[in-house]
Parts: sequence; C-alpha cells; structure tokens
Amino acid sequence: MKSSKLIIMLAIMISMTWFPGLASGQEQLPAGRIHELDNIPELNAFMDGAVEAYLRSSHSPGATVSIVKGGKIIFASGYGFADFEKQIPVDPQTTLFRIASITKIFTATAIMQLVEQGKLDLDTDVNSYLTDFKVKNNFPEPITLRHLMTHSAGFEESKIDQIIVDYEQGDSVNSILEDLKIHFPEQVRAPGTYASYSNHGIVLMGRIIEVASGEPYHDYIEQHILEPMGMHNTTSREPIPDQIKENMSVGYHEGKGPFRPGPFSLGVGTAAGSISSSALDMAKFMIMHLQQGEYEGHRIISAETARTMQSRQFAHDPRLPGMALQFIEYSGGEDRTIGHSGSLLRHLSEMILVPGLDMGIFVSFNSANGQPGRLAQQFLDRYITSEEKTYAQLNDTADRLPLVLGSYLTLRRGYTHFSKMALLMGIGVIEVSNVGNGKIGLAGSQYFEIEPFVFRQVDGQARLVFKTDNTGSVSHMLVGINPTSAYEKSTGFEGISSQQLIGMVLTTILVLTTLIWIFRSFRGLFVSASIPSFEKNAWRLSAVPGILLLFLISTFPADIMDMLNGIPGTMSLALNLNYLFFPIFAVLAAITVQAWRKRYFSTFDRVQYSVVTLTVLVALWWLNKWNIIGS
Repeated sequence: MKSSKLIIMLAIMISMTWFPGLASGQEQLPAGRIHELDNIPELNAFMDGAVEAYLRSSHSPGATVSIVKGGKIIFASGYGFADFEKQIPVDPQTTLFRIASITKIFTATAIMQLVEQGKLDLDTDVNSYLTDFKVKNNFPEPITLRHLMTHSAGFEESKIDQIIVDYEQGDSVNSILEDLKIHFPEQVRAPGTYASYSNHGIVLMGRIIEVASGEPYHDYIEQHILEPMGMHNTTSREPIPDQIKENMSVGYHEGKGPFRPGPFSLGVGTAAGSISSSALDMAKFMIMHLQQGEYEGHRIISAETARTMQSRQFAHDPRLPGMALQFIEYSGGEDRTIGHSGSLLRHLSEMILVPGLDMGIFVSFNSANGQPGRLAQQFLDRYITSEEKTYAQLNDTADRLPLVLGSYLTLRRGYTHFSKMALLMGIGVIEVSNVGNGKIGLAGSQYFEIEPFVFRQVDGQARLVFKTDNTGSVSHMLVGINPTSAYEKSTGFEGISSQQLIGMVLTTILVLTTLIWIFRSFRGLFVSASIPSFEKNAWRLSAVPGILLLFLISTFPADIMDMLNGIPGTMSLALNLNYLFFPIFAVLAAITVQAWRKRYFSTFDRVQYSVVTLTVLVALWWLNKWNIIGS
C-alpha cells in the first residue's frame, strides 16, 4: 500500500492523539434542561445556518447531520457535495462518510451481545479466548475486556508507520489476525492504572468476536447489528463493497484554495475504525442505544446491557469525566453526555448522546478541515439550558503552584520503537506555565485552582487534576476533556528538556569533530607523509559518528508530520546505519587506550580524541534510549 499524507495526524493521535477535545469544547456542558427542540422549523433553520457557516469557515466541501429525540429522527440533512468535482450533493440517507473511531462503539456492542450469550465475560483474561494469537502480558494482572473497552490495558502507541495508509485498487487488505500478528504493541503499564487510547486494543476485541462467535468480524457486524436495524447504507468492510461504493463521499485534504480530493484510506485495524455510514443510518444506531438497546422492535442488546455500556467503568479521578464501556464521558451531571469522535485523514465525525434527555446528534465532514465537535457542541449549547455554577479561586496557592508547572508527556506514545523520538520534537509534550494572579496556562487557556491541585478553566468548564506521589511531588496531570489518556510530569535528568539538551550537546560535539576533520583534510594536515597511517585512520574514524548523525538529520521530511505516513526509506537506512555506533565505539576506545599508552598524537589531540570517544559512548546510550538505532 502507498502511504498517504497525514497532515492531520497530530489531531488523530490527539483525537485522541496528544490533547484531544481541547478545541471542540468537550467537558463544557453543565447540567441543564432541553428546550424548543420540538419547534422543527426553528431547528431546521438553526442547523442549516450553523452547518453552512462551518462549511465556509472550515473550507469543507460537504457535511452530514442527524439528530434524534425520544426514539425518533427529528432532523437529518446533507450539505454541500459528496463529490465536489462531479457536483454530487450529500444525501443524508445514502451518502456514506467514514466514521472512523466511532466504529469502536459498534465493536463494543458486538462484544456485549456475546457477553449476554455467556460466550464472553468482561473480567476474564482475554488470552483465554484467543487461540492463534496471544497477548504478551508484561505484568501479573491479566488484561480483560473491561480494560480493552476503557483503554486501560496498558498498551503503548502504535509504531509510526502503522496508523493509516491510502488504498489503491488491487491492494491487499490484512485480516484482523494478520494485523494483530504484525502490528500489536507492547504492554508498558499494569492494566487498570491509567487509560491510554489504543486502537489495537479494539482490534483485539474484533478478533475475540471472531473466535467467540465463529463468524468473521464483518459478517458478524452485518448480521447482528446492521441488518436487524435496516442500516443498509453502512459497512465495516474496506474497501467499500461494490453495491454501495458509488455512495461513498470523497475525502478532501486539509488546506485552503481549491478542494483537493484524496483516495480511500484504511486505518490499521479493522474493528477500530473501518465503518462508513450515512447520517440516517447513524440516527438508527443512536436511537438503539438511547432506547436501551432496541430499535423499532428489534432488540440488539438488553436494556441492562445498554445501561452497563453507558455507565462509568473507569476514571482517573472521580471529579473528572471517565470511560463507560467504549463510550467516552464528555460531561457529567443531570444531563450527562457520552459519545465518541472519529478522525480518519479526510473524514472527521462526532457522535454525542444525552441519555437523560433521550437525545443524540451525529455530525460528519468529508474534509480534514471539518469541525464536527464544534458543530455538535453549538447544537447542545443552543438547545440545552444550564445553570452555571460559580467557583471561587483559592488564595493559598503559593506553595502548590510551583509544583504543577513544567512539561508533561502524554502516556499515549511509543515506548519501545522509533515513535518515542516524537517527544524530542515536542509532539505529545504540553507545558503548564505560570500566567500570574495564581493562575496557570495550558494550550492557550488559563486555569485557576478551586481545590488543592484541582484547576478549572477561566472561560469554560474544563478541569485539570494534578496527582501527587508519596513524596508530595506532582507525578501526573489528569485532563477532564480527555479521559482516554493522562500526562506524566517530566522532570530532572530524565525530563524531556534535559534529554533534548543532551541530544543537542552530543550532536554538536560529534558534528564539530567531523568539521574539524574536514578542515584538517582540506589544509592537507592528514596527507603529509610524516603522519603515520594509524593516526590518519584514527581521525577519519572519529569523523564517522558526526557523518551518521548529519545523514540522519538530513532524512527528516520538511513536514515532520509526514513521518506518520511511515518512515521514509532514506531515514530507515540512516537509522540502521546507527548500528555502526557499536563497533565504532569499540575501535575508538581501543585507539584511545593505545594513544595514551604509546603517546600517539599530541597531548591536546589525545585529550580531544578521548572526549570524542566518551561522547560516542554517551551518544550510544542516548540513541538507544530514544530508539534511534534501527528501524
């Protein structure tokens, strides 16, 4: 398959890539009551105006929306074009949009059907269900379905080249089992401790569905969820089946100017993000969950199972939104909202349910510029009244404020592969700063302390909770708008700032050594017949580490996000060439010992050579620490 351009992948690894939901305003719906939603003409006018405004402001070709209330579809409409070049309008009934990670709710629904049948249990070791693939447990506690459905199994992020690819006609598509065997990540923390969004955890659920039911994943979803509800314009298959292929919306690249269409994209991991659906079909799915598992007389899951799926199962802190069974809590209170977003290159989607009001909204854009979360929130803000609770800022913040300041690293990152290096480039690193008056700043927003180590957004309802260890130091930051991840404090020698400085110093010394060798060679200092060949070769060897680092640096793409398409071939070569640091250090160390024993070089050169040898040793440690050796 040909890797695509992933210009929006930072939003994906923050949609839960690094810091999702911050722009969409999630965790900003206080308890309130619905009003005026029965005035359908007014609703139509409001939604038409809102969507058209978002299409213009986000420079998106098309969007689709459906809204349900009381078991009925009260609004469904398509806007703009499914295919701008052919001027094919969006039809809410037939036009398919990629719903990406909202697929996870379908997969979770299938799991719960099998739980009802007694074929699965939420708290049993998942390896007991698997026959041809086993999860490597790195901790004593077993991984369960409940862990997978709350993203708390402890998996690291996928490798940088195992996220999304563009599909070209004739490309082979991996089965779920093949994806697991090729791509499955390492477990890096004990299950049930912290959440860290994991696509491959959901892919594993897809395989468990296949084993427990005896049916392929796609067949199961079609026969037990889609067909009973009449969702004929929905498919989990990639590529789109021929009978509905013509209904698939084209996806468009991010950016201004002329709309630029892109090819059909595959997310690595079928059960985690493969579904394409229409707005009306998604309305049926929302109604089913809001009506306690039933749609027009067809029971998909029991009422008890539906309540279980929608109830909180995991949270980093009781004062923050948490995870239900695959549903993400967006807000609490009387009118608690749950849902899921979906990001897949050129399609962005949002589904939000308000179970207490029996109401839901689905929004999807066919452009990387789309803003479905903002649009959905605008609808909720318009039709749900709320009473703002006021909070007083604590006055005794002087001792605690310095403890929360600094850099924080997302737990959703690579630990055992090259993707870990993204932290050194600032990806997945967020800064908490002091903005004065007892307030802190984070990602463009200000927060004030309302309880010890609990902060509230100045112009919103988002909350931060800082977790302390047994020494009283802050260890983690918990973010209300993102229950699917946490952030650990980065301090001291192991802190990201220290590690970045070490990398810069090492690179500077080794590159300077290379430049000195080039300068001396240019001046003819290494060609004199009076200089032994041993010394000449020794200095030539000392220049190689700098050359290797310069080569690696030169292979980085101009747009750093392009690496999310997969590691370029030249970069892969440079990473593998870094294995040479091992024999180079061994030879440099031997030469250094001999130089001092037999007094090769001048005293100054011996000192310089020793510094280079020590630097290569430290570089070897640092490159290995950050997985910059081998691809």
